[in-house]
Amino acid sequence: MKPSIYLYFFLVLFSCNFSVAKELLRDPAFENGFTLSAVNTDRKPLWVKNIFVKDDRSKPVWKLAQWGTKFDLNEAKQLSSNGNYSCFNQAKKVSLENINGEKTLTFYVDGEREFSGRARKRGEYWPHMFLKQDFSPLVKLNKIESFQLRFDIKIGLSENMDPSKTDPKLHTAQYVMYLILQDRTKGSEGFGDYIWFGIPVFDARYEFPKEHLAKDSGKADSTKKFIYVRDGRAFWKDPLKDGKWHNFNLDILPEMKKAVAMAKKMGFLKKSKFEDIVIASMSTGWEVSGSYVAQSSIKNISMDFTYANENN
Repeated sequence: MKPSIYLYFFLVLFSCNFSVAKELLRDPAFENGFTLSAVNTDRKPLWVKNIFVKDDRSKPVWKLAQWGTKFDLNEAKQLSSNGNYSCFNQAKKVSLENINGEKTLTFYVDGEREFSGRARKRGEYWPHMFLKQDFSPLVKLNKIESFQLRFDIKIGLSENMDPSKTDPKLHTAQYVMYLILQDRTKGSEGFGDYIWFGIPVFDARYEFPKEHLAKDSGKADSTKKFIYVRDGRAFWKDPLKDGKWHNFNLDILPEMKKAVAMAKKMGFLKKSKFEDIVIASMSTGWEVSGSYVAQSSIKNISMDFTYANENN
């Protein structure tokens, strides 16, 4: 057999057995800034202005949500210097810095100021600081063979309130990451229905975040959709309370498939089939429902996937 024929068969074999990973996130280094939200989901307009943008031509694909806060970053001071940005007020700060060649996004939320030094009451809103992105293109779970999620994160936390006034059922600081798994198949009876798929990152109440499989509830604007969060020990070797950098690098497709199956078993996604479900969006950041001072830094975030069939 001639060398050229050997080469031909090698190329055919290579192309059949190796899929090229595709990055789902747009602007993973946060180069084009963010669109800032109003302080509650019932406000109009919901998204109020762009921050950390280079110029008026910048079109952010990332959104920065600040639901439930008493201190609106829309009215806050914004600083920029040599490609580094910050925006802050009495209770919150967001900054984007180039540190050793890596774009690092830092969130700071002061729950002590948000609740005026007292314990949050049952039914009272709590501040969120979330990074959000809607995905394009929409990737169907049944069409891919892997979904690799990567990020580096560092958590800092302190509690100001008298511990004797802390009720674990009401008060905590959680750093969360969610993907929306949604029926986006036109003509499907369940079109638009979705669940929350969570990556457990940090919860001030525990060494590792606890498993949570339940309907979203607890406040007036809750979505009433299914939340799927595994115990943190399934994803992390060490707890994140040490203030050091930790790396997450895992193919989470098997867990997303389990989440859809569990949702259907518990009576959610009743009118949707597995082949209807796409990865629609993501959000990550803080929910601070107690008098904690919470800080996080995140960098090197990536979500890449491979199709089971490259023709998809």
